[in-house]
Amino acid sequence: MNFDKRTILGIVLGVIALVGLCLFLFMGSIKVDVGEVCLTIEGTLVEKKTLYYEDIESVQVVENVDVGLKTMGTETLRTMTGQYHSEQYGAFSLFMYKKVANGIVLTTKAGEIIIFNRDNLEDTIKCCNEINDKLLPGNETGPDITEEEPESLIDEA
Repeated sequence: MNFDKRTILGIVLGVIALVGLCLFLFMGSIKVDVGEVCLTIEGTLVEKKTLYYEDIESVQVVENVDVGLKTMGTETLRTMTGQYHSEQYGAFSLFMYKKVANGIVLTTKAGEIIIFNRDNLEDTIKCCNEINDKLLPGNETGPDITEEEPESLIDEA
């Protein structure tokens, strides 16, 4: 069998495309960086989100997130990223690993909703706690709690 250069080039390009498609389907990642002044979320083939803590209204872990329908984005065998819409949340940005049903639902003061997770439940909960610590006014240790009893409870014997 004799193949001309065009046939060989076509076969090589076809193999490269097939390998690329397989890699794309099995890859996909989400990176969440809880920095000092802002939170950065990145996903496969979508624009990254940078949120300053002062612009975040609320953040919580939600079980079995209803992701609704993808309106624009990328879905691989591992991740779902992009713009989604559901009855519960309306339009929102999604950065989720499929194997973890729980997600962090973050709402900004401007009303934007971003839902994301890490690649396991333990890291997702830890990430939510780290963000909540950043949202506390003044410090990362939580509100001041005094050890003294109120005057009305002091026994005057």
